[in-house]
Amino acid sequence: MVSINFGFLKDLFKEEPTNFMGVDIGTSAIKIVELTKEKERAKLLTYGEAGTYYAIEKLTDIGSMKNQQQISDTSIVELIKDLKASVKTKSAAAVFSLPLASSFSTVMEFPKMKMEEIEKAIEYEARQYVPIPISEVSLKWNILSETKKEQQPASDKSAKDEEKIEVLLVAVPKEVIFRYESIAKSAGIEILDMELESYSSARAVIGNDKMTTVLIDIGARSSDISIIDESVVKFNHNLDIGGADITRVISQSLSIPLIRAEELKKEFGLSAGGGEKEISNLMSSVVDLIITEAQRMTDVFTRKKNKKIERIIMVGGGASLPGIGDYFATRLGAPVSLGNPFSKIIYPPELEPIIKRIGPSYCVATGLALRNLPSY
Repeated sequence: MVSINFGFLKDLFKEEPTNFMGVDIGTSAIKIVELTKEKERAKLLTYGEAGTYYAIEKLTDIGSMKNQQQISDTSIVELIKDLKASVKTKSAAAVFSLPLASSFSTVMEFPKMKMEEIEKAIEYEARQYVPIPISEVSLKWNILSETKKEQQPASDKSAKDEEKIEVLLVAVPKEVIFRYESIAKSAGIEILDMELESYSSARAVIGNDKMTTVLIDIGARSSDISIIDESVVKFNHNLDIGGADITRVISQSLSIPLIRAEELKKEFGLSAGGGEKEISNLMSSVVDLIITEAQRMTDVFTRKKNKKIERIIMVGGGASLPGIGDYFATRLGAPVSLGNPFSKIIYPPELEPIIKRIGPSYCVATGLALRNLPSY
């Protein structure tokens, strides 16, 4: 799994850590997962979450769920401190998530050239993809693949001219990086790395699996759609549509409070029949917007790479809604499963019911914790 980091790697002269912590600062909750290693496997030490804005039952304005301001960084720091104390973490350092909505990423192709030439070409070409001045972003890139001459048809005399290098470029505004560094420092945490959410989720639920996969993360306020091929994230897109929009549509259409709309959403999902069918129809009007974007991305990928999507993995809070997996499978024509970031992690058997319920929401935090754990 290729990853791109935006933090400072741990000092090589320090004692190697035995515990590994991930901190996911989401729009609706902060989640922490701490792991250790036992017999060549990751073992869960502790986990927990804390809400980052006031609960749905306190919302009075129908549109406020989408339009409200996030809480201050000072409040986030206090929430992290309280959460660490509550779940009794042991790590002094952590990997933090970076929101996909705050980044720019793309896969670029270059003719085969020397490394120093690639570096110059990337900085020049990046200006075409990044909508803000290059001086204001941190650029990171990785070579994903090379098209070798011997892979070209023997009859093609221009094969050498067609050798290509595929490069993944990610740009994150420096102000975003500085903000997260400041939050970590104020919370008393040494920041090891920062990583885009989609890369962390992919590590947690896909790892080194080579299957061509669409990873769909449905959060409270937005959704991330990624295409992973050969265990590498090739395409990323953030969509400003999430679970809050589904709740809002139900609330407005049925003229009921948001809290009741949220309850109906979780109870019936997209599999309701009979008198509750209207609820599913209202939900599908929003979910279809996510599906349309996922279909657009898969069509582009299929045309460009001449590969078919083999499966869809859904993560995030919205992935657990009743019937949503079957709905996506029918519309996108590929098998759908819920992401389980704890599938290869050791944890007490008595936690099984809880792990099954919360798993899709903990993919980012778990992937972050796995980032620096040996052999992952």
